[in-house]
Order: sequence, then C-alpha cells, then structure tokens
Amino acid sequence: LDPAELRWRPEQAIAIAHSLRLSHTVAVNGLFTALIHTTRRSGSRARLDAWWSEARCARLFADHVRPDGYGRWTELGTQPAGPDHRSGGGTVEFFLEHDQGTETHTRLASKLSGYAALAAASGITTPVLFRFRTIGREYAARGALAAARARLDQPDAVPVATSAAGHAPPAGAAPGYDPGPAGPGWPAGDA
Repeated sequence: LDPAELRWRPEQAIAIAHSLRLSHTVAVNGLFTALIHTTRRSGSRARLDAWWSEARCARLFADHVRPDGYGRWTELGTQPAGPDHRSGGGTVEFFLEHDQGTETHTRLASKLSGYAALAAASGITTPVLFRFRTIGREYAARGALAAARARLDQPDAVPVATSAAGHAPPAGAAPGYDPGPAGPGWPAGDA
C-alpha cells in the first residue's frame, strides 16, 4: 500500500489531538469512568446504573436539551457518616453539563429553560449537574444559574447542582482519601 493512499495528514492529526471537542469528551468520559472506578473499590455499596453519551442524549432529548451525558447513580443501604463516607442511600438520575470555560455564564444559565421544557413535556424531574474545571469558575457561574432558575415557571422541576474538579479533601481526611466525584470531598451544591 502506498502511504499516499492512506490520506493521512499530520496537520489534521494535530488538530484533532488539540481540539476543544476532544478535551471536552475526555473530561465527560473521565467523570463517568471515575464513578465506575469508585464502585469497584473494596466495600463499595454504590453503582453506576446508567451512562448515556452525548450522542444518545441528543437522539432522545434534542427537541429540548443537549446534555453532555446522563447518569443514574445508586448507593445501597446506610453507611456510617464520617470523613470517608456519606450517610444514607438511594438513587439519583442526573444530566451532566460539563463546562470547559468557553461559554459565558449567561449561555450556561440559558440551558435551564430547555431542561424546564423537558420536565414539563415528560413529567419527570431530573437534576442537572454543572461540572466546572475550576472552583473559581464554579462559584462565578452559580449566581447566573440561580437567577435563571428563579425565573423559571416551575423552578423545582429543574434541580441544579454544581461542582468542580479540584475541591480539596476536608480537614482531617484519612490518608489515601480520594476526593473523586462520588466522595464527600467533591461536593455538589445547589445553585
């Protein structure tokens, strides 16, 4: 086979490797794989019941929203409260909006109206988790998200939580503490 027949162009490969789209996809997949990793730890009583890609979400919900992913997380039974465990159990479904810092806070907040329309059409309340790359970006976006949610006809139909990579472990955390996306050191606060 002649190399020219492959139509490989190094500049195209470099463009793909450095694209914001690739970085975004890796970050979204990273969150879900970190959740799966958490479920495989010794003593875990949690599971990721569903992980839908952005493409699958677009096929199902594009009339209203285009989330970066959908997940269903279950924690079984009651665990002791402490620095390494959350108490309680249950299942939460969520839409994921991962922020790379390329959209304005107003643009992020405007997405809530689509989630409100989906909740009204389906009759199902599903929380939206906005995940940010930095804590500073998370805090800066919270005001815009809270204001947009307050303007919705039925704000309770669109629960919103925010979180960011980079939250520090809580004071007194045990050695080896993992502040991953399912742990208490990675809080998701209401916007």
